[in-house]
Formats: sequence, structure tokens, C-alpha cells
Amino acid sequence: VTQHLLQQGHRRIAILATPKNSRVGANRLEGCITAMRDAGIEPSPAWIAHGEGSYTYGLRIASQWLQSPPEERPTAIIALNDNMANGAIHAANELGIQVGAELAITGFDDAPFIQYLTPPLTSVRQPIWDVGQRVIRLLVSILENHPLEESHVLLPPKLIIRESSLGYKPS
Repeated sequence: VTQHLLQQGHRRIAILATPKNSRVGANRLEGCITAMRDAGIEPSPAWIAHGEGSYTYGLRIASQWLQSPPEERPTAIIALNDNMANGAIHAANELGIQVGAELAITGFDDAPFIQYLTPPLTSVRQPIWDVGQRVIRLLVSILENHPLEESHVLLPPKLIIRESSLGYKPS
């Protein structure tokens, strides 16, 4: 997601993160920050918000960020789940900010409803079917007292690009 936004020209990227005690959220946040730093951008602590991961939280925090003058607000918001991204889209719409052209918003999980948002949300799709198949194989191995071939597996996600992150023209 971060690399996609950087390729679109974004340099002022905010992150709606999950609570600090979320291991999965911490991994996602670390990936975003690493990609930004690799591009020579130091993330602004004021634009990293840890919260409950809900629509309401995304709406509230995005509204705060987006009420700044255009030259002082983020041009992109990465939400570490689709619920917060949905809230951020609604915050932008309420403030008359055009998502896609003026502000990119991305989510994570590729929940079924997000393709119907206005605009449809760019999101990271996890290979849920493949994860389930791996878990079943691991459980069967444990139940049959076979040694585990692997104890930690990371399956690559897929970025599903939709209109919420397209159209930005850096000034």
C-alpha cells in the first residue's frame, strides 16, 4: 500500500493504526513506516493514530487531520483495516475533499462491502482460503504427532487497487 501511494506521488502520508498491543497491527504499521523511510520520508508522529479500529475512530481522526489547511494535511491516509478507511472516506466526503483526486485512502482486509463505497476503496486482500488450508494441514500434523515442517508462515497479500487511491497529481 505504501509503495503504491509513493508511486502516485504522495509524501504526506497518515496512518490510522490499530491499538499498540495488536501484534498484527504492529506488523502492518512497521511495514508502512519501513516503506516510507526507505523512500526517504520520516513519518510524522502526529499522523500516526492508534485506536480501536472502528468506523467511528477513522471518521473522528481523519476529520481532525483533514480540517487543516490543504498544504498542512495529509494527501494520503493508510487505514490498517477497512472499517477505519470507510470512516476516513466519509470524513473526507463531509469536508468536501475529493477522495482519489485530492486525497488517497487505502484499507486492509478487502472486506466485501468496500467495493461499493464512493469511491470504491483500494485495499489489501489476504489469502484467507490459503491460510485456512495451511492451518488445517498444521493441525492434522499436530494431531497425528508429526513434526511441524513450519511453525510460522506468512502468505503474501494482494493489493486491490480501486478509485480511492487513484487520480492524485502532486503539486
